[in-house]
Amino acid sequence: MAGYEDRTTRTTTTSTDPYDRTTRTATYVERPRDLDDDERAARHHRHTVGHKNILDWLALILLIVGGLNWGLVGLFGIDVVSSIFGPGSTISRAIYIAVGLAAIWGFALSRLGPTRRV
Repeated sequence: MAGYEDRTTRTTTTSTDPYDRTTRTATYVERPRDLDDDERAARHHRHTVGHKNILDWLALILLIVGGLNWGLVGLFGIDVVSSIFGPGSTISRAIYIAVGLAAIWGFALSRLGPTRRV
């Protein structure tokens, strides 16, 4: 631990109050942090196993909704999104596009995600 103590910086400042003639001394200690590559990266770019950002969670929710919808279409011929928002409507098309983008995001996350185990 001696190497860590050698890198600390101590700064001492002394000031005198001109009105009551008191002297104040303050010592500031600055200890450097040992940062690894993950800590140097921006917070929203940091991907570790088990940690998901808001975009990951949104993609996961859309994949579950889209998977359940297509499961119902395959099993019973019921398209829940079309039933709620109307067949071919702009909102239902936007939902289908969002589910497709979530599938691409999920695939990229699973193939290009972190391989380091924590």
